[in-house]
Amino acid sequence: PSIILAPAEWGPQLYDEGLVAAVDDLAAPAFLERINPAALDGARYRGALISLPHTIRNGVVMYRNRQIIPTAPVTFSDLVTAAKAATSGGRVGAYLERGYFYSIGHLAGLGGRLMDENGNPAFNDEKGLAWLDLLVEFEQAGPVSYNTNRDLDLFKEGRVGVILDGTWSREDLVEAIGEENLKIDPWPTSQGGRLSGYVQTENIYLAARASGDERYASLQFFGFMLAPEVQSVLSRADHIPALIDVEVEHDWMEPVMAALLGGTAYPIHPNANLFWDPLETAMENVFTQSALPASALEQASDTIYTRIQDAQ
Repeated sequence: PSIILAPAEWGPQLYDEGLVAAVDDLAAPAFLERINPAALDGARYRGALISLPHTIRNGVVMYRNRQIIPTAPVTFSDLVTAAKAATSGGRVGAYLERGYFYSIGHLAGLGGRLMDENGNPAFNDEKGLAWLDLLVEFEQAGPVSYNTNRDLDLFKEGRVGVILDGTWSREDLVEAIGEENLKIDPWPTSQGGRLSGYVQTENIYLAARASGDERYASLQFFGFMLAPEVQSVLSRADHIPALIDVEVEHDWMEPVMAALLGGTAYPIHPNANLFWDPLETAMENVFTQSALPASALEQASDTIYTRIQDAQ
């Protein structure tokens, strides 16, 4: 086919094998500015724009039960204060998740980087330390979860004010506590940045072999899928638009789109899977073994470099 619709994670292999073309020259900068930045970042690989996002598939967001915490916290300090005040009588104000998938996005939110363009570790710096410090501070807001569903289950029971979870849980949470009580808030600010969560997209790819009229028709399809009116129609089927200025009919979708504006692109580089275990080990050593954050990050970085060399 001259066009492929596929997850952003497919892009690097297709591009490295020469099957899809870079599309940097397809859209003017003014148009690219209308795309959710995290969604667009998930289409970049080795300095090239190898696709364009048409739908946000998943995203990590902050859910709030307004019966427990009535007002959205603007800063992380606000969240801690509100959570402490709401903790009583079998309820807790916040139950924050520190598992890798749910917490690594905060690194970018604070201005740090997980990896560089070549897929090498870039987290072993001051921003990485700030990220670990933030995760340690989660304990100030209440109990913390580490790759369990305890936080989600208690939220469904109406016993937790704030949790971090995926957009895929929204319908279950609405059913549990009611649409009027469930809120999805923008990420609160912290340390000159903000908390943040991963964003995963479905993208459009242009076949490298497409030329002439076929290429022209393919580019027209790119423009069609990213037209605001088409994005609006797709949103009726619960497709979260990649564009930031789309009118949507579902009332619940606007706050989701606003929250995802503060999101972080899920890493699509082939090396990304080499980061998961070493960083989770570093996190666990800091949280449970009282390891020094700087030493834990350095060890994780060294382990990842070794894994990259072995893979090569």
